[in-house]
Amino acid sequence: MSNFAIETVGLNYNFGSQTVVKDLSLQVPYGSIYGFLGPNGAGKTTTIKILLNLLQSPADQVFVFGKEINRNRIATLKRVGALVEQPAIYGHLSGKENLINRCILWVLKKAKLMKCLLWWV
Repeated sequence: MSNFAIETVGLNYNFGSQTVVKDLSLQVPYGSIYGFLGPNGAGKTTTIKILLNLLQSPADQVFVFGKEINRNRIATLKRVGALVEQPAIYGHLSGKENLINRCILWVLKKAKLMKCLLWWV
C-alpha cells in the first residue's frame, strides 16, 4: 500500500487542444492537509475533478488511497466527501430532493423539514 492518500504521476489533461494540467506529479501523505493555490485557469478545479474521477484521467496517472482511480472509482468515492465549486443545486436530483438536501444541510428540525416539503407540494 502507498504512503500517500493522493498521488499523481506526470498527470496531463487537455480540453481539446488546450492543455490545462501539464506533467503534475503530486504526493499528499495520509493525514496531511493540502490546498490548491493559483490564479484562475491554473488547473486547480480540473485537478480536483480528476481526483474525484468527475473527469477521467489517463490510466496509471492518478492514485487515491493507493489505488488507481479509473479502475477503483466506486470504492474510492465511498471514502471521499467533496463539494466542488459549491453548486447551488445538484443537477442529478429533482427539485424536491434538492430542497430536502438543503433542509438536512441546514440541520432543520423535522417539523421545519415537513413545512418545506408542504411548501413544495
